[in-house]
Amino acid sequence: MSYYEQKISDQIDGGLEAMKQMDIINGNKLIAEFDGKIKDSDSEWWRGFDLIIHKKPSSHESQLEYHSSWDWIMQVVDKIESLRHPRTFTVKIFNNHCRIGDFKPVTHCGSKITAVWLAVIEFINWHNKNKQC
Repeated sequence: MSYYEQKISDQIDGGLEAMKQMDIINGNKLIAEFDGKIKDSDSEWWRGFDLIIHKKPSSHESQLEYHSSWDWIMQVVDKIESLRHPRTFTVKIFNNHCRIGDFKPVTHCGSKITAVWLAVIEFINWHNKNKQC
């Protein structure tokens, strides 16, 4: 069982503040890779991100906002729902729960976005292990 799968199965309490900053960065990096946002400082995406958002060089990984921005995480939810693997996946968000496909729902007492973020990480870990070449 992966680190994030263990976090999910334990049904984290207390919100993101209870998670270590490194856990957030690692989760966001995993999502960024799935989302096609390569963490290479020479990539066109990062150069544009730095210029438009921060107007300065930065530590890219700490700038990812999938854990705290609905705009960021919902783009990934849309991508998941558009996959055909060979089936489709529906993302259901309700109260502080999120369920992707037939996976066990993720519940988070702290916030709805954290439940979605954790469910997305669980899905991406599964997806990466089960990609069809």
